[in-house]
Amino acid sequence: MRSRATELVEAPRPGELFTAIITEEHRPGAFRQEMHPGFELVVLLGGRQQRHTDQHTSVLMPGEVVLVQAWEPHSWRPMAPNTTALVIYFMSGFLGELRFNQVHWLSLFAAAPERRPGVVGQDARRRLLGLGQEMRSSAPSTLREEVDATAVHLLGEPLDERPPAWETAFRLWVSQILLLLYQNWEHREEAASRPQASSRDLARILPALRMGMGDGGEAMRVDLAEAAEACGLSTSQFRSIFQRIIGVSFGRFDLRRRLVAAARLLTTTSESVQEIAERCGFTDRSHLHRMFVQRYGKTPAGYRDDSGITAGTEGR
Repeated sequence: MRSRATELVEAPRPGELFTAIITEEHRPGAFRQEMHPGFELVVLLGGRQQRHTDQHTSVLMPGEVVLVQAWEPHSWRPMAPNTTALVIYFMSGFLGELRFNQVHWLSLFAAAPERRPGVVGQDARRRLLGLGQEMRSSAPSTLREEVDATAVHLLGEPLDERPPAWETAFRLWVSQILLLLYQNWEHREEAASRPQASSRDLARILPALRMGMGDGGEAMRVDLAEAAEACGLSTSQFRSIFQRIIGVSFGRFDLRRRLVAAARLLTTTSESVQEIAERCGFTDRSHLHRMFVQRYGKTPAGYRDDSGITAGTEGR
């Protein structure tokens, strides 16, 4: 089964705090992979979907929800015909400093993927499915694209037909979903005992999140000191805030970002593995090979073969 190219997606749309789409995947297919600056909340409305995030794999059923951290590489594939999902991308300002008791909403996303809140019990699933259907039917939608038996519909288009207080209504729906997840979260007391993230802290580290990313799809290595300086923070301050907000160290974040860029170049260009290694901040071809196998479970050449791309004359 072939893998699609890893996509670096501008989601939500530039200039907006949130974007809501409906995806309709008409038949089982290959994994789609992406990374984007917004947080992502997915409510499965029908069918069955396999999700993979940072070595954690799960299968989503109707009424179940998945949370994806900003700039977190992830992939998914439909496992049944007519798999339909509501997908909401949003920036931190969309929810501001919303808290559940003393737990900031960012803490739900910053937990490791296997420890993030999920749905427990049929009653919660029914309520979440109802909320998802209500959001889906709240406003007109426009077909944005249709690729490989997958249709993507943009909710709230055309703009002049959006209902009154469209953004406020969606903010309330998203808040209700996160509250249900928090109430059923087995790790909520553990999260409450830790220093809390905040949207203000997220704003302080934003300059580091896009560092090293080039217009040609490359992503060069950025060290901790460079990132801290770009944010106007000491190294220790930056390290602490970054871990609290993103849930991983900056070094791990930087590595996975460069591996996503390498995967994208492997599946969209015929450049050699050595050339891609140089463009993505790896010391050489063998260094990229080792890190790539750890991340994707296959060699760069094997990953490229799955995509159907032919390597350049300098070798794979």
